[in-house]
Amino acid sequence: MKLKLGFAGAILCLLIANIAKAQSIKPLKVGDKCPEIIIGNMLNSKSSAVKLSALKGKLVIIELATVYCGPCKETAHKLDSLRKNVFGERLYPIFVTSEEREKVNVFLQKDPIGKTLGFLYVYGDKKLTKYFPHTFTPHEVWINQKGVVIAITDHHYVTKENIQKVLNGEAVDWPVKYDAFDDKAPLIVLNKANFPMIKDMPRLITYSAFSNHIDGVSSSFLLKWNPKPIYGDSSDRVRISMVNLPVVVMYLWAFDKAYTTFPISQLILEVKDKSKYSSNGRLTGDNLPPSTDQVVWNKENTYCYNAEFLQTVPEHEVRKNVLAQLDYSLGVHGRLEKRQVDCWVLSGNLKSNFPFKKEVPIDSIYDVKNRPAGYAIIGNLVWYASRVPNNPPFLSEVTVPEQVRVWITKQVLSDIDQLNSALNKYGLVVKKAKREVEMLVITENGYINKP
Repeated sequence: MKLKLGFAGAILCLLIANIAKAQSIKPLKVGDKCPEIIIGNMLNSKSSAVKLSALKGKLVIIELATVYCGPCKETAHKLDSLRKNVFGERLYPIFVTSEEREKVNVFLQKDPIGKTLGFLYVYGDKKLTKYFPHTFTPHEVWINQKGVVIAITDHHYVTKENIQKVLNGEAVDWPVKYDAFDDKAPLIVLNKANFPMIKDMPRLITYSAFSNHIDGVSSSFLLKWNPKPIYGDSSDRVRISMVNLPVVVMYLWAFDKAYTTFPISQLILEVKDKSKYSSNGRLTGDNLPPSTDQVVWNKENTYCYNAEFLQTVPEHEVRKNVLAQLDYSLGVHGRLEKRQVDCWVLSGNLKSNFPFKKEVPIDSIYDVKNRPAGYAIIGNLVWYASRVPNNPPFLSEVTVPEQVRVWITKQVLSDIDQLNSALNKYGLVVKKAKREVEMLVITENGYINKP
């Protein structure tokens, strides 16, 4: 009986030790050699698990992501294309998500991008996220042919040229993506080293700071009422934190406008170089022309702003103060201004009710690469056409019932003649006309508008 108890006790101790080891995973950093990690819960694979050590000799890029993250899907698509068409088995990408298997299966079976992917997917992950902690996705971990972590980056570094550089054995020195910081804490505090004789530092009642791009930190925005106190005192303030954001996005927040819904056609840039504000017609600098390096653009054209105000200050006054700080720091004047501008105006009399075909997604015109055509309600059509780069503001002056859908192809949204060809059969017409529209105007100090 004693022998049995001793054996059982030994087994129990071994189990407890293994559990403790699993729970005390030490995050890996650039330069670390990967331990023996077993990757399980695999899809798109003949086996359900693989040892990381079995992949030596290959460049492994682990993309920590989610299936609904747009940049994650685009990067997965890019990696799959590079694996299939350029690097072959030398490149081994792995898409890792903590989401459940059912959600990933839906993505792989029904999503236009997911259906095309042929590399390894990991669902329900609880291990790799501990080895590589992060806040924002996608989060790219580069492991070289010797099993060493050589880089931890955002998705902008995933390029054919960078992958080739690593496969050639060239050293890389990219900024480490670091977003596990406490964005609820202040960006700046008083320097205690300047006052070594003071035991209790004075409280910062209000402050603001503006800086250029911070390498390795993901873009983020935070508006926090009653934020975490700086020196342990009770908080009665509001904290604003903008990290690595383009100028236009900063101004949109100051005017209480969401950059995700603001139409690019309602932006006027009275500046010497528009590419510094809105590249390729986009507000955020994403989707740059092939000749433009996204990493370089971000470093040169994104900024950080951090401030605290007393909570008793009305929100509109806070925004007004932020606006003044942006103008002063950037040497520009940003404002919302009603102007008479050239527009596309939708009008006409609907001929008939064309029913919605349920098998076609209603948002099918939104995905540039994989859904080039589909049915859309008029409101969505106007919304999207207003956001096509280089289009003028698109306004609707016709009332169309919500249930009415029109068939539209994505390519016609930037051409008024093709757009009319598609809409005329419904009794609708798009005309060029002047209208008064509220525009976001950003003017550089000293700017002279040359005809």
